[in-house]
Amino acid sequence: MPDLLYPYLVGVVSTVVVLLAALWSFIVCYRRAIDYARKEERLPLAARWEDLSEKVGDLEEERDRLRDEIRQATYTIEEAARAQEFLEQHQAELEQAKAERQQLEQDRADLIQVREELADAHQRLDALEKDRAKAEFHWMELEERSKALDQKIEEQMSLLDREQNRLDKIREDAAAAAEQLNDTRRQLGDVGEAAAQAQRRLEALERDIRELTKQHDALKQENNLVQDETAQLKATAAKLREQTASLEGQEQALTSRVDKLRKTTEKLDPSEIGRNKGLAELWQPVIDLSEYTDPTSELSEHEALERVRNYLRALGLRFPKRAVHAFHTSLKVARDTPLLVLAGISGTGKSLLPRRYAEAMGMHFLSVPVQPRWDGPQDLLGFFNYLENRYKATELIRALIQTDPIPRSWLPDDYGDCFADQRMLIVLLDEMNLARVEYYFSEFLSRLETRRDIVNLDYEADRIKAEINLDIGRFGEEVACRVFVDTNVLFVGTINEDESKLALSDMVIDRANVIRFGRPLSLTLQAGDGQQAAAKLRAKEGISKDTWSDWVRGWGGPPGCG
Repeated sequence: MPDLLYPYLVGVVSTVVVLLAALWSFIVCYRRAIDYARKEERLPLAARWEDLSEKVGDLEEERDRLRDEIRQATYTIEEAARAQEFLEQHQAELEQAKAERQQLEQDRADLIQVREELADAHQRLDALEKDRAKAEFHWMELEERSKALDQKIEEQMSLLDREQNRLDKIREDAAAAAEQLNDTRRQLGDVGEAAAQAQRRLEALERDIRELTKQHDALKQENNLVQDETAQLKATAAKLREQTASLEGQEQALTSRVDKLRKTTEKLDPSEIGRNKGLAELWQPVIDLSEYTDPTSELSEHEALERVRNYLRALGLRFPKRAVHAFHTSLKVARDTPLLVLAGISGTGKSLLPRRYAEAMGMHFLSVPVQPRWDGPQDLLGFFNYLENRYKATELIRALIQTDPIPRSWLPDDYGDCFADQRMLIVLLDEMNLARVEYYFSEFLSRLETRRDIVNLDYEADRIKAEINLDIGRFGEEVACRVFVDTNVLFVGTINEDESKLALSDMVIDRANVIRFGRPLSLTLQAGDGQQAAAKLRAKEGISKDTWSDWVRGWGGPPGCG
């Protein structure tokens, strides 16, 4: 029983406490409601009218916003209809272009095959040249060895002749001694001592004869060996002559084939264009220098940023002040971080901000739309077409050549449409994550990152590490085609963060500043009545690289403006 009493008492007490707390809360809320009703009765009608006016104003703004959305939707429908009509009109042209592209791809494949055969022929020719040189060297060694052996044979023959003459003389002496001995025996038959001496002399002479005979036999055997070796060397030399003749025949055949392949390659270039025509597309300026006048006045960084904000406001573009300053600051550190990436959902003004910023600042602007099929630097900078013997240049490489501050010997003498005063250029890689950025932009980005280590542009050994090498085909045998991208060229890229696009790799993110645009709380139509005011605010004269460099070093105005 005591064990059940304790939980029962706890439950009763808890229930009473909860009831008392609820009663107390009811009393407090009731009193507050009474006080609020009294205060509302004492509230002036003017305050109520102002509140109602604000609500009416909000409703009117909502009504205007809905009307703007209806107009925008109508405009979008009309644009879609016009786009559909345009696509239908150019469908036939697109099919024809596809057919021409397939033909060009086939021609390109044929040329690549011909070039591969030509390369193989060159390799075989080089190998045959090496074999021929080795055979000639071996033949020279054999000739020298044969001459040495012939000389040795002549020496041995002369030595053999001398020994033969000596042997004949000894034999004559022996015969004379024998005859003398016989005479002595006949004359001095009883003189034994003289006979013994003559006998000993005769034996000595016979021993000399036997020794000389052995030497003569040895020399004759050595002579036979030398003659056999000489015969073998002559047979080897004959074989080498035959191989040399065969190699010469193969060399002539390969040479004729190389000439034939070279003629075939030349036939693929029907116009026989020279270097000036083959690289003509690289020398076509893409930046219109007449867009801005030459820089004359010194514009402070604070004034320039204020003009940018006023220009955006006049165009009806609403960007936070902090976003504009972050964009400007990211461009200022382009020497260390050469790429600025604007990320966010579609329709947040990522592509508009760089264009309008350039117009207000007095910078030239180039938009490069990225295509999904891009898979190499050739899509960004162009490539050399071996079929037409021409370089197919993009607008980007033409602009980079136009902004290159280094005089180039491969440029024509009359090429003068360049940035003599080193103006600024912003390059926009629009929708850059439609393709793999590391495929088409990584090498280029690495060159941009390397330029920060260059102290003096006139020192070619350092500058060449950051220069871009262009493949210009056989024209590259005459002169190297290189381009240097200076710090007056700023690169901005836009990416849409959705499931249909590719994510940036760590390699790209480590070399870029990323600014993310959030989803707007509300959407409004761009006002069209501010175009005239914006035209007055747009820059008339360009900004120079020297002015920009001063801003980067911190001479641009009061603190906090950048």
